[in-house]
Amino acid sequence: MGYFKLSLLPPQCVCCGKTFLAHRSPGLKPKLKCDEAKLQESLCVYCLQGLQRYRRVACKTCGLGLGPRLQQFGWTHCRHCRQAEDLQLKTWVCADYEPPFDQWISSLKYGGAYEIAPFLAAWMSLRMRGPNGIQAHGLPWPDVWMAVPSHASKVKQRGYNQAALIAKSLSGLTGIPYVKGVLIKTSETFSQAELSREQRMLNLASAFVCRKQVNQNWVVGLVDDVMTTGSTLDLCTEALLKAGAKDVIRFAVCRTPE
Repeated sequence: MGYFKLSLLPPQCVCCGKTFLAHRSPGLKPKLKCDEAKLQESLCVYCLQGLQRYRRVACKTCGLGLGPRLQQFGWTHCRHCRQAEDLQLKTWVCADYEPPFDQWISSLKYGGAYEIAPFLAAWMSLRMRGPNGIQAHGLPWPDVWMAVPSHASKVKQRGYNQAALIAKSLSGLTGIPYVKGVLIKTSETFSQAELSREQRMLNLASAFVCRKQVNQNWVVGLVDDVMTTGSTLDLCTEALLKAGAKDVIRFAVCRTPE
């Protein structure tokens, strides 16, 4: 006989930490597994409304947030990418790495709160279909989801790869398959937090490889939790393209502001 965990306590908002009564929009089936339902299960009504009002316009190449002035002039790329010759990289990011989003990532990454991953995936899925979603960026939906890999030692220490948890949940919400074990990290690297882009690239040199060929018809949706300089995603993208991927779209929950 199987067993399941039944909680009689009211849910606790992942944003403000307060308990709240379950709430659902009219017409939303109670057992429907969708991004809206998952957000309603995770947030109190006040934080849910705040999240639904959140708007962000970002660079289509690197995902860096474009401030009001750049938006006013119709910019689609940040000042760095506008000056670059190669605008082929494609990036879509949910939010700037700032409260409360940075707190969610920190709890998932360092606090063992793996249950936050489905909530973050639901939020990403909802925003992907919204006004500033992937269609607004002129991007197609990927054929498969993959996650930025962690080294085996890091996974053993943390107990999971947070990017993989988010990618798996995105697969369940979007119906797009999640593929694991293709892109791997071959060596452990130093912490990237305080490194410049050049130092990060040197630190990560040869760290990411594909151990098998990628279907040449696949547009890969590559998922990470936080994008800082983009060096990790750049190297992963390069590895996937070399392995045969048709294209790579990088997805991240947060992007560190400039």
